[in-house]
Amino acid sequence: NRVIELSGGKVKEGGKAKTSAAGETLLADTEKIFNWALENMKVRPLWQRGLTGRGILVGNIDSGVDGNHPALASKWRGAHGATATESWYDALNGSTFPFDDNSGTHGTGTMGCMVAQSGSDTVGVAPDAQWIAAKAFGVNNGGDAATIIRCMEWMADPDLDPATVDDVPDILNLSFGDIKPSTCLDTYWEALDNLKLLGVVLIIASGNKADHGIKVTSPANGPNFFAVTSVDSLWEWASESVSGPSLCNPNVIKPDIVAPGHLIRTTSGTQNGSLLYKNSTGSSFACPLAAGVAALV
Repeated sequence: NRVIELSGGKVKEGGKAKTSAAGETLLADTEKIFNWALENMKVRPLWQRGLTGRGILVGNIDSGVDGNHPALASKWRGAHGATATESWYDALNGSTFPFDDNSGTHGTGTMGCMVAQSGSDTVGVAPDAQWIAAKAFGVNNGGDAATIIRCMEWMADPDLDPATVDDVPDILNLSFGDIKPSTCLDTYWEALDNLKLLGVVLIIASGNKADHGIKVTSPANGPNFFAVTSVDSLWEWASESVSGPSLCNPNVIKPDIVAPGHLIRTTSGTQNGSLLYKNSTGSSFACPLAAGVAALV
């Protein structure tokens, strides 16, 4: 039950982001923020077809979510008639309203990649989806396996009524990875398999620290789970991204898919006086962009 890490990455000192656009892309009519990753992923044609995530519930297990963020507040399921206890679970502090005390506001950023929208400021892939969240990670990006599994159990039945399913997320984003030891760990397999049996689509970050020789981390390296790693805006392998093969089965191709994850424009928590948006890097942010696409599908 050792502490594991969220899958955020760092841009190397002196490094310069490779980009085919100038940071964020501005909407021609309003000059508001439009996440360049959404442009690269070509999600606008899907929106124009009415595929915006409406009716879909997404979730994350992370450091929390800033429930007061203007691009996220109206998307919280607790703001749409559901109780707070079936829309937010704080396994560390027992809080009753979503917050993110993480110094980098990691969970707020991952949720933003999935659903964030405030007026014309659009950074989320599925802006009409609703969200729930479970907090398993504290201020130093650390969380232990037992706490994470408690959050998985909550995601399986947030309202504690087995007869209802509308409270169970359609998509669950997991932007964390166990990098010690570099081996195959089945710690989360039973919980994740049970979530899959409930119809939950699991999208899991592959991990970072490629320069430390790390391969795809647990639980993303499980043969039955969907692993996402990051590329830059030119669709080239991001320097921080890990590669395969799976340490659980070298014959299984890992990661399963790539998505933009290098200097991604996403939401930032306001509790610590942070800006509303910032650029974040790592498979942590490629993962929820892929989860957003799953929500559109």
